[in-house]
Amino acid sequence: MKLLLIILLLLISLNADDTNATSEYSYVDKYHKIISKKVLQSSSYLDNTLSSYLNNDSNTSDNNLTEDEVLENDVSSVDQFFQSDKFLDETEKAFVRVRYDSSFQSKEEEEFNLKFSAQIPLSKSKEKAKSKFNIFISDLTEDNAKEIGQDDTESSENAPELGVNYFAPETYGIIQKYSIGIRGIYPFAKARYSKSINVGDWIIEPTQDFKYSTKNDFEENTKIYFDTTPTDLTLFRFQLTRGTKSRKDGMDYSIGASYFWSPFPKAGVSIAQVFSGNTEYKYVIDEHTDPVKESEKFAGISRYSTSLSWRHNVWKKWFFYELRPGVNFARNYNYEPNYTIRVFIDVFFGNFN
Repeated sequence: MKLLLIILLLLISLNADDTNATSEYSYVDKYHKIISKKVLQSSSYLDNTLSSYLNNDSNTSDNNLTEDEVLENDVSSVDQFFQSDKFLDETEKAFVRVRYDSSFQSKEEEEFNLKFSAQIPLSKSKEKAKSKFNIFISDLTEDNAKEIGQDDTESSENAPELGVNYFAPETYGIIQKYSIGIRGIYPFAKARYSKSINVGDWIIEPTQDFKYSTKNDFEENTKIYFDTTPTDLTLFRFQLTRGTKSRKDGMDYSIGASYFWSPFPKAGVSIAQVFSGNTEYKYVIDEHTDPVKESEKFAGISRYSTSLSWRHNVWKKWFFYELRPGVNFARNYNYEPNYTIRVFIDVFFGNFN
């Protein structure tokens, strides 16, 4: 039934005629405008409330961009269109996104999720404090909404995060982002540091993330992005990742390469190859035993993944769909192929442009 709904929405969107959008005002536009207006009104109210506590100060900016800044903007625009994790980690822009995410796998059960994520910037606070605040909520679903305020440890792992981001002034070229919030009933604090280094036609950006929760959880991740734009319509990215987490043995690591291409103004295709593993990798062999039977530790690469994505702004400026077929070879399946396909539908509200 859910898959039928996806297909129906895509068919409706593909048959929509955007050329008459300025002269025809559909009921869909009407309700989208009403919801977007409510989003912006709520943002303005929160903005005015916080800014009233800050000292007034002026803040000027230079709109002249260097060649390096143009390159950085080109990379950012690709990340924004494809809604990459890097964009969501770094952006200061407003976005309110409703995402339908369905996943089909030959080795595992299918999954269907309707997720709500939002980030509301407080622009007046930026003007007065020479820094940036925004309020965020991440991956709220119908199921995990019930887990907000729950004190069960397992439930809190799946609970959405609610909190405030603070983008501190850049220091010695280091971009700083701090976050505080709550997951379940457990408060957490996060810090993210990044620095862009331009080397010829490449941007090298190392990042470091730290997160601590009062549930006695600590995790840290290091990522290094190597980005270049071979042509105006493409982006090539090479990425190195490592990280550790409390109550998890070993260190996670991955090596990946991605190529993004936007042959049309409202569509783009990407291909990605990722190799991932853990220095002390092990998996559950039989979950019905007591204690649970696990494999021996393994220190090599445990998963090889290849995926292809087609993303299309198919209707208006706020309706996207994405198809992502792929295949992966995992050690826990004896490296037999696991064929996958993910389908995303994204709807945006507010001033997301």
